[in-house]
Amino acid sequence: MKRRADHFVSHIISSVGHPVLLVSVFVVLVNFKEFGLEKAKSLTFLALGFFVVPVCLYILYKMWRGDYKNFDVSTRQNRNSLYPLIIFLQAALLVYLYVRDYSWVIFSGLLSGLILTVLGFLINQSLKVSMHTTVSFFIAILLIHVENDYSFSMLFFAVLIAYSRVNLGRHTFPEIAVGTALGLFSGLCFHLLINYL
Repeated sequence: MKRRADHFVSHIISSVGHPVLLVSVFVVLVNFKEFGLEKAKSLTFLALGFFVVPVCLYILYKMWRGDYKNFDVSTRQNRNSLYPLIIFLQAALLVYLYVRDYSWVIFSGLLSGLILTVLGFLINQSLKVSMHTTVSFFIAILLIHVENDYSFSMLFFAVLIAYSRVNLGRHTFPEIAVGTALGLFSGLCFHLLINYL
């Protein structure tokens, strides 16, 4: 009974900690904190409409075709077809934000996210890194700059997400450890960009 309850809680934590959901919530939080209402709405619509929605539709399409087993894209080989799309969308959004001269904070966050994705893709060639863990630790570090009040809570949640991924059998400890290191490294890249460029 205790094992089932633990598994159930891990499933909820893992679902709430899905990278697509975490990124979406983070985008909304940052945009409405950093900008006035109109610019925040515009940038949120752009990020969700140009990045999050296409990624979700692509995953759902691949699930419908039977190429992916689930929305987590659980196999390392399947992730090789997802990473290039994410990298392309991040790079295109980055170019748009640069041309439009949005905020250096937003640009730096997206550039750090692109670094995270490219490194994740490269590491994925030999190890299925936990993107749940990577993204949650990355966001926890970004929150230090954006909304420090939430950073410790997000760091604690990132640890719970990492535990849930192992508990559910989706990842091994090395995959979680590499995901943690990648998220922290990408967050450090953000802070270096913000503070020294």
